Parts: sequence; structure tokens; C-alpha cells
Amino acid sequence: MTQRALDCREHCVRRGAETRWCFLRAQITERIPARGNVSGLREKNKEQRRQRIRRATLDILREKGFDQATTREIAERAGVAKGTLFLYAADKLDLCLMCINDDLDHLTDVAFDNVDSALPLLDQLVAFFEPRYEFWERHPELSRIATREMSTAYAPADRSREYSRGIARREHTYRNLSELLRRGSSKKNRATADIECLARIIHDIYLAELRFWLSSDRPCAREGLATLRTFVAPVLSLILPKSQGGRRSSP
Repeated sequence: MTQRALDCREHCVRRGAETRWCFLRAQITERIPARGNVSGLREKNKEQRRQRIRRATLDILREKGFDQATTREIAERAGVAKGTLFLYAADKLDLCLMCINDDLDHLTDVAFDNVDSALPLLDQLVAFFEPRYEFWERHPELSRIATREMSTAYAPADRSREYSRGIARREHTYRNLSELLRRGSSKKNRATADIECLARIIHDIYLAELRFWLSSDRPCAREGLATLRTFVAPVLSLILPKSQGGRRSSP
């Protein structure tokens, strides 16, 4: 019970008004949120600020480009103090990575869950990467900055929070790719092939082609996926049955 409530009760009891105290207690209790509700409200407000910062970052980067955008402008657009901004990201680059991580973390899981296991393995892999290419196509400048930063090697102690999120998603993607390869390969070839190694090779092909694809003026997701298909197909010959080894999956 709060001190305010105790004071009210003492006052009412002295006046012989216990009934009045019951009424006041109900009012005070109603106006003071439960501890759990306060915590939930705090988290809700924090998430709302984060989303405002995210939208402001995307809008200003789209309007001015990365080099011309400033954290002061982003904070003003989001309606937060500049110091508050740095509670969510270390700097402008980290804000950029935050915007991308939020979407790609979600896309990675959704893409994996929606892959049709009845499709040929090559089609499954292309379907897994398709939402990513569509995302990169919508945000080409943001994507160029992020892929450049994520290709830089940092020691664990020097990694920002959002950089570390990207590394964690990469490991998660390796696991998803490994599972797709296991499901779509023959048991005989699977026993002799290093599935985890092949998953990393396919992911490395994706990253290399992604950087090359993003260097064009207007990256087209359909064209990027077609090129990815061409380079991934030979890798699959290591784990597919011979009857499928030379067969090209439908475009």
C-alpha cells in the first residue's frame, strides 16, 4: 500500500469514516496501475519509440542518402531526444543495420516456413532467398551500405549490437539451408556430403552475387534470382541423385 493511501486511511478513520476510506481505497487502487501493467506500458512505449526511430531513419535515408543524413535529423523526425536515439543504436550506421535486421530476421523465418517441400531442391533454395532479393530491391541504397558493413570483419569486442544481430542471423540462415539440403537430397549422397559445408558454400555464393547485383543502377529481383539459380545448381549435383544431377529445375 502506498504512503498516500495510508495517509488517507488514517485521516478517514480519525473522522470515523471507515466507509469513506473504502470508497477512497477503491479510487486510489483504480488510478494506480499494477506493477506488471507499468512494466508492460513501459515496454510498449519503448517499442513505439523504436518504431518511430526506424521509420524516421528509413525516410531520411531515402530522401537524403546515407552520407547526407544526420542522427540529429533522424531524432527530430522521430520526435525523440538525440540521447534517446543512442539508446537504440550506437551511430548512424547502426541505425541503418537496425532497420534491415528487423525485416530480415522476420523474412528469414517466414521464407523457410513457406518453402514448398514438394518442389525440386533448386526451386526450394531460390524460394528461400526470394523474399530477401525483393527486400533488397525495395531498399537498394540501404542494402549497399548494410552488405558493405557486414562484409567487414570485426573482432567480437568491436561489434555493435546490430552487427552482432546480423552475424546471428547468418548462423540461423546456415541452419535453415542445411535443413533444406537434408530434406531435398538423397540419403546415399547425404551420407557422403558435408551438408553444413555445402550450406555455407551456397550462402557465400548468395553474398557474392548479392554484392555484384546491388552494384547495378536498378537491381531487379527476378534477374538476381536467375543468376543465383545458375551458380547454385552445380553445388546441388553433389547431393542430388544422378537422375536429377543434370536436370535443370523449371525457371
